[in-house]
Amino acid sequence: MLPCFSWTLVMWTVQMLSTHTVVSLPPPVNVSIQSFNLEHKLTWLPGNATPTSTRFRVQSHRGSGLWLDVPGCVSLGESCDLSCDLTLFLEDAYDPYVMRVQAFSPALNATSPWTPSQTFHPIADTVLGPPVLQVSGCGACLQLHISPPTTRGQQQMINFLYHTLRVNLTRTRDRAQFSLSVQSGESMIGYLEPEAEYCVTVVVVTTSNLNIVPSHPHCVYTSPTSVNTVLVMVCVLTALSLMVALFFCAALLYSGLLLPHRKPLPKTLSSVSSLAGSPPWMSAQVHDPVHLITDQPEHTHTLITYQPEHTHTLISDQPEHTHTLISDHLATEEATHTASPHTPEAARSHTHRDMQGICEMQEEYGHLI
Repeated sequence: MLPCFSWTLVMWTVQMLSTHTVVSLPPPVNVSIQSFNLEHKLTWLPGNATPTSTRFRVQSHRGSGLWLDVPGCVSLGESCDLSCDLTLFLEDAYDPYVMRVQAFSPALNATSPWTPSQTFHPIADTVLGPPVLQVSGCGACLQLHISPPTTRGQQQMINFLYHTLRVNLTRTRDRAQFSLSVQSGESMIGYLEPEAEYCVTVVVVTTSNLNIVPSHPHCVYTSPTSVNTVLVMVCVLTALSLMVALFFCAALLYSGLLLPHRKPLPKTLSSVSSLAGSPPWMSAQVHDPVHLITDQPEHTHTLITYQPEHTHTLISDQPEHTHTLISDHLATEEATHTASPHTPEAARSHTHRDMQGICEMQEEYGHLI
């Protein structure tokens, strides 16, 4: 019985030594999950004195389920980056996950204990980075275009988290600050100082996450107040209309269609008309037409006698009976003037008759003057 017991003791010792050899590798350290905009990455470091041929495997535990190997994170060699991409593996953003890493060496037939990570909640533990921001001036306002960042993870979840944002404005001139809540997309901030510089930052507003990074300041100037183009166009069109109207009126006046031109009177009628319309200070000089004509018989003879052709020209545009009447009258007066002697009495009588005839002509054809 004793030799049998001794043999059993030896076999148990060998088994214990063999088991101790299997777990001789040092465990990984600093196992952690880094996440940014729902893009997750598991990282770790080898334990102290880990052989160079050591490899690593990763398993995941979700809620109360079993430990499962993570695809793509098994048999990671020493030449590989000591990390594992979990972006597509962590499907539910609200479930808690625990990851663990183990070192193993096929050459040494050795493994290490598992090193777990902290419990990871994707929606709460990920870092929400700054949204995409574009700012431009629009008079006394700022035009904002805000959009969620793109991610390889759950883009719909990111769009939901970036729906409500807070905009912080700082005026560079006096460091005056104020903030307001906006939604992603196009938005405008009005009632600002024209031609002033403002710095804008945007940050996500959510109760599901506290790891939020605001955007970098975007400093722009508000542009000068925009000109009312409609009012300018109305003024220009009004000015053009007035210029066209003035040009049209000037053309009508020049052509005589608006106000007919007055034709000049013949010399005979214009001379008589000028005498009849003389100012009062000349009435004393022309009070006695006979005396005026008697003192200058040659000029009077020239005025009355030698102007028949001008009068004939003026009256020739009238009907034929008027032309015959005026021509006969002028011919008779010329013959009488030629036959009469050049005595003062005869000249005065002749002058009276001439003036009376001319006045009758002026009364009969006054509409031509």
